[in-house]
Amino acid sequence: MDFKALLITIGQKLFSYMEIARISVIFMGLPFAMAGAAYALSITHVSISIFQAIAGVLAVFFVTGAVHITDDYFDRERDRSLWPNRQIPSRGTTPKGAIYMALITGCIGFVLVFLFYNVYCALILVIAAAWTTAYTGYLREKYGYMTLPFAIGLFPLGGYVAFSPSTLWIDPIPWLLYIMVFLWQSAHILAYSPPHGVKDGKTVVPVLVKRFSPENTLIMAGIFAGACMSMGILIFLLTNLGYIYLGITIGLGMLIILCSFNFSRNLTVQNCMKLVFFNSIYGWAVFLTMTLEYLIRYDIIFFYIVLVFGILMMASSPLFGGFGMPNIEISIEKY
Repeated sequence: MDFKALLITIGQKLFSYMEIARISVIFMGLPFAMAGAAYALSITHVSISIFQAIAGVLAVFFVTGAVHITDDYFDRERDRSLWPNRQIPSRGTTPKGAIYMALITGCIGFVLVFLFYNVYCALILVIAAAWTTAYTGYLREKYGYMTLPFAIGLFPLGGYVAFSPSTLWIDPIPWLLYIMVFLWQSAHILAYSPPHGVKDGKTVVPVLVKRFSPENTLIMAGIFAGACMSMGILIFLLTNLGYIYLGITIGLGMLIILCSFNFSRNLTVQNCMKLVFFNSIYGWAVFLTMTLEYLIRYDIIFFYIVLVFGILMMASSPLFGGFGMPNIEISIEKY
């Protein structure tokens, strides 16, 4: 193989990884872990090198990407009809290749945590990865979408224990962050539910054991969004966050609540995916702003680094795609 052919092959593999790992979705989740870490740094003021910070970002990036790849592996049969353009059903990546990719990138992430942080942080990351894998392979279909938020809420806890493991059980803030992410993920995944199919007037996948109509599912998404906003206000009061954070929390929170109830009366795949997008922006904006406000109390250099990093994440996300549009149509008239 000549050098040009090698570069083409590497480029194709890199493109396959970027698509199947859903980099734009990873960018959305990184601020959850960063918020927990930034809060811990703001109260402990422990020293951290730029290399350690980069290692932490890469660890979350690779492990989350591995989870997304595993999700596509388990969903490969469903995706043939629902998401045919994804890497596995379109044959861009073979199922065997996806498993190798998930194992390699997941192991890289875990090694980085062991080398640069502590065993408690690594344990939380392992639990989160194991739970999300179990969710994709079993829990989602058996018990429903609401089994996922238990794992995603662990992200800020992992960030927190990376720098302050001894205070996890006496500081309420990381647990409030857990609840806030839990509520956000609940609103996000329930908005994502109706596009995965409607059968006999109810969503194909249960909410939690029980299936509901897509309209009621979107209403529940709005209720969880309101609860997330309320938890964000409580954290604002307890940790003296700024009014920029408060404005984003309330402004975007109210937008999602109103859209959830409005779209429940105007049910289409497009409206559901708009709500997923609004929830994604909400999670990214609120937790990144929270991270920045905690970091400005810790170190102004890290504040500017994360600010630039956050802007680059937002600017580059459209280049990496997102959830895409499912190959299905739903409407009130169908049932």
